[in-house]
Order: sequence, then C-alpha cells, then structure tokens
Amino acid sequence: MEKRVYTLRYAAGAYWLFCVPHAGEVYRPPLQLNRTGADMIKMAGQGLTVEEIAEGLCKEYEAQDEESCRMIRKDVEEFSKLLEDRDMRIIGEKGVRIL
Repeated sequence: MEKRVYTLRYAAGAYWLFCVPHAGEVYRPPLQLNRTGADMIKMAGQGLTVEEIAEGLCKEYEAQDEESCRMIRKDVEEFSKLLEDRDMRIIGEKGVRIL
C-alpha cells in the first residue's frame, strides 16, 4: 500500500485536512476541522499517541477533574475513529501512521 500524504491548511475561517493525491488516485474531498481537530492533527504529526494527545488537551484546556479529562479522551478517540472511517488513519498506536 502506497503511503498517503496529508496537508493541513487554514482557509475561509476553518482548518482543512487534504489528502494529496498520487497519479491515478481518486480525489478525496478535504475534511473540515475546528481548531481542536487541527491541534490534534498537529500533535499526531509530532509523534504523539492518542493518550498523549488527550493528556495535552487536558492541560491546554485546564481540565480540573478526572471526568473532564475522561470526556476529552473520549473525544480524541472518536476523532481518531472518524479519521479511520474516512480511510484517513493518521493517529495510530505510536504517533502518526499515514496510510
């Protein structure tokens, strides 16, 4: 399987995750993200795991209790699943896995 390349851009007041197509590949529409989604993509690009991304967001949003952090972890896991469902698996076991 050939490695896919993704790029994150900010335009028209939103973040967009694009798959850069190779010759012969079917066009994939970009995925619109909010700032938090873009931050998760950036953290994955730094090699962080799902758990590390969740921990980083807990600190960034100053989550004060375990319940808040649990909700953030759940959101990160759901975002990872969304990417997988779109065949854009980026967040993997150990950082970025661009398939």
